[in-house]
Amino acid sequence: MGEAIRSEVVIQALLKVANGRDADGKRTARRALMRIAQSATTESILEALIGLTTCDDCDIADSALKLLVRLGRRESREKVVTAIVKATGERDARTIERTCKSLLDMDSTTTRGSVIHALIGKSSESSSIVFENTCDGLLERGRCAVKEYVTLKLIEQTASEDLEIRQKACRSLISMTNIPKSDNTLQAFIEAILSEDPVVGTTACEKIGEMGTLGATKEQHATLSAK
Repeated sequence: MGEAIRSEVVIQALLKVANGRDADGKRTARRALMRIAQSATTESILEALIGLTTCDDCDIADSALKLLVRLGRRESREKVVTAIVKATGERDARTIERTCKSLLDMDSTTTRGSVIHALIGKSSESSSIVFENTCDGLLERGRCAVKEYVTLKLIEQTASEDLEIRQKACRSLISMTNIPKSDNTLQAFIEAILSEDPVVGTTACEKIGEMGTLGATKEQHATLSAK
């Protein structure tokens, strides 16, 4: 406990210098925080890294973002993911874009799911579909991962005891096109077919049929291209 307190004191002292007016002092303190972050992921360090992603030194800002992403890959920790997502709340468009793209570039499937969940949670309307449409261009490289996650969340909502929630989820699923044909989505739809709600069952059957048609079309296109 004593060591933890001492470390916190050092971090707070460095933060004070990093946010000060002396240019040399700021640069030295920022680099020191970056070195500490290599081996420590306390809340204070994560907050410091978030702050550094928007500092006036572009090299430090980029390094801080890359370090946050590495921490997320390595540890798959919810607090690391939350910290990175928090950086997307900045007003600077460049920071938002590079942060979002870096988040969805993470290698860990577990981390990616946490990231998308956190990003969707940032929407004031908490609407997965609105979120997907709004971020479609920005998160181009993560579109497939986002769509699969959104699909699974909507299928999950079709099992709700609330009739209105089930109906909204079904309408959203019906409106979705090119749903990723993954084992997860297929299994979820198969389970939804057994729902006592006939609308849910019918919706699940229709989407499985569409996914099968889409898969067949893609295979035919690949075959023709190879000839």
